[in-house]
Amino acid sequence: MKGLVLCGGNSRRMKTDKGLLSNHGRTWASLSMDILSHYCDRVYLSIRPDQSTAYSTLLDPSHFIYDNVNI
Repeated sequence: MKGLVLCGGNSRRMKTDKGLLSNHGRTWASLSMDILSHYCDRVYLSIRPDQSTAYSTLLDPSHFIYDNVNI
């Protein structure tokens, strides 16, 4: 089974990327991935291409799936 954490939204209402919010020194995205890793063989993070710089400083980019905005 594969897990997917969705972080590709535009954060229009909250005005900040929720996946990058910190809780006890860990981002919400990494906490979510850790939780899913207990139940899944592999966990991926879905992000927009323009988020890759911010997320790649915190997480392994081999886990990224990029949103296709041209659909």
